[in-house]
Amino acid sequence: MPIVKPLDNAMFPEVYATFLRDDDPHLCEADWRRLFSSRDAAPDCPPGYVLLDGDRIVGVLGTCFSRRRIDGRQHAFCNLHTWIVHEKHRGSSLFLMRPVLANRGLTITDFSPTPHVCEVSQRLGFQRLDARLRLFPLAGRRRAATCSVIESRPEILDRLDDAERQLAADHDLPHMGVLLIEMGDRRCLMLYSRVDRWRLPYCYIHYISHQSRDALAAVRRVLAARTGARFAAIDARFTAGVRLSRSVTLPVASRQLVRWSQAPPSHVDTLYSEVSLLNLTTLPDLRTAAHELTRKLHRRH
Repeated sequence: MPIVKPLDNAMFPEVYATFLRDDDPHLCEADWRRLFSSRDAAPDCPPGYVLLDGDRIVGVLGTCFSRRRIDGRQHAFCNLHTWIVHEKHRGSSLFLMRPVLANRGLTITDFSPTPHVCEVSQRLGFQRLDARLRLFPLAGRRRAATCSVIESRPEILDRLDDAERQLAADHDLPHMGVLLIEMGDRRCLMLYSRVDRWRLPYCYIHYISHQSRDALAAVRRVLAARTGARFAAIDARFTAGVRLSRSVTLPVASRQLVRWSQAPPSHVDTLYSEVSLLNLTTLPDLRTAAHELTRKLHRRH
């Protein structure tokens, strides 16, 4: 019977050679190592779990643990990714999930589940997030005079509190940028990246601390200049009730799952996940969405 153990640094070379090397042509070993690096000193928060058959690794599940302050309270998160098991041992796949599910204080997310993983996870209590994207062009009016946009990372860090400074420091990556929008006595921290995995590069906003029309309108020209992208995308759940000119919400969503304790859905973002650390696309796969819709229609008949 295979057993589950926490993944450690000594196991990573075998995990990379067995499961990751040929998984994505856009990624190299350093990218995967960054994803499978622990950011939490707690022993029950490893960067993943492996399924062992004797001394051989036959399965892996990646885990990104983080602690976030939301509305003055600490919340523990775990993002699941890279759930891969050799076909011969697929019957033991759920063993890899047990250590995470046993921690009842976690909000657990999965931002890139396959259709099969999505079905299995929903039977385990996961629910689908509103993962529709809101798109808006980056060329537009000059930013409002009441807003100022700070682009210098050192200057931004000097103005942040400890929690926000940690977010920016943990995502100080070549593909990610940071902006601080000041609106009178309010300020808005934004973390974003340019995504090149689609025919037309676009800017994806991973995190925005203050959702408002002024904040989003103020950064259009700055994001266009910094990323070279023609449009930006943000998860629609972050902009509920925000009027934004020339924006459109896609009617089709990508698959995103959450199994939460107390964190509200409007605060479940893609920081500390494979989406931000590997700079993956969040645009929905229209072919997959059409296939899933067809399957649902057949089931009804």
